Amino acid sequence: MESRNVFLLLFRVSGPSFDSGTVMGPPWRLLHVASLGGLQSLARPRVTHSSSFFFSRSTRAAWNGNTEAPGAREKAGEARRLREDQGRGGGGEGDKLYPTHQRVTPQQRALLAAGSAFMSLYNPYRHDMVAVLSETTGLSALRRLRRAMADTEEGRRVLSERPRISTSTLDLPRLRSLPAGTLGHEYTEFLRRNRVTPDTRAPVRFVDDEELAFVLQRYRETHDLVHTLTGLHTDMMGEVAVKWFEAVHTGLPMCIMGAAFGPLKLSSRRLWELRLVLPWAVSAALSCRCLLSLHFERRWDQPLPQLRSDIGMPPPPPLPTTTQRERGGSPGVAPPHPSSSSSSRPSGESPLASGSAYESDPPSL
Repeated sequence: MESRNVFLLLFRVSGPSFDSGTVMGPPWRLLHVASLGGLQSLARPRVTHSSSFFFSRSTRAAWNGNTEAPGAREKAGEARRLREDQGRGGGGEGDKLYPTHQRVTPQQRALLAAGSAFMSLYNPYRHDMVAVLSETTGLSALRRLRRAMADTEEGRRVLSERPRISTSTLDLPRLRSLPAGTLGHEYTEFLRRNRVTPDTRAPVRFVDDEELAFVLQRYRETHDLVHTLTGLHTDMMGEVAVKWFEAVHTGLPMCIMGAAFGPLKLSSRRLWELRLVLPWAVSAALSCRCLLSLHFERRWDQPLPQLRSDIGMPPPPPLPTTTQRERGGSPGVAPPHPSSSSSSRPSGESPLASGSAYESDPPSL
């Protein structure tokens, strides 16, 4: 795949295309992962049968003494490119390791990683770019996570059964009917408050290992369960705190980048709140079991305090609720503990779990 085609892949623009010689608008604002779907077609340039304005190719070939059949050279070139693609592991549909798999060369992977990293920092709400970044930079971390899952019986069962978390696999009404304080009930409450569904996670495409692709998909689909376990919301401060937890817990470069650069987008008051929770997030990430090895589908009726105790996660610290943040407060001075709402909160649940809904489209970092 030529470098020109890779830039076409990353920086496709609206309006006239690169082929027309006209570039419209700044490319970093128009990066669309949807154009990545044409990766295989871009890898094989179209063969155009050009002809003279007045004479056909066969007529010109006859005048030049060339008896080669029209189009034979193009067909031979196409066959040669196909053999080269197969030699690089870039074959067609039969070469896919899983239904959404797309093979890329090391050069293409580097360009995708750089472009998606820039866009993820420029706009944390670009979930598609965050997804590409995690797939093109986290191979060694995914291998460590797979080993951690294989070290426990429950993790081996997850790797064997390949459970998926989506609206088609979950009985959400049943989970909602579970007693308050259980994992299933609190998970559905989290989805309701933040107006999200389990179907918002993008499928993995650029991981060249079927089992590692499942590990990454499992990480994505259990992200909301991490919010449920930690009691952190989906606003920017909550996402940054979760990214700190995930960076220490998983070692994924995408999480490390989000933890490092996410605080730059927080106000001074939200930074103060982040400083309250970061020590707990790092400590919990180091002490608890690998969350990907948990078969959450078999633990829906387990109370959250008991589940945290089983996996070695300390209870989340008390933080101000949404109402208290709206009332204001001086940074550096701890707000009063929300004792008025603690009586109606299930035992062991963080005050963070009782706030109102945040953005309907939470940031990815």
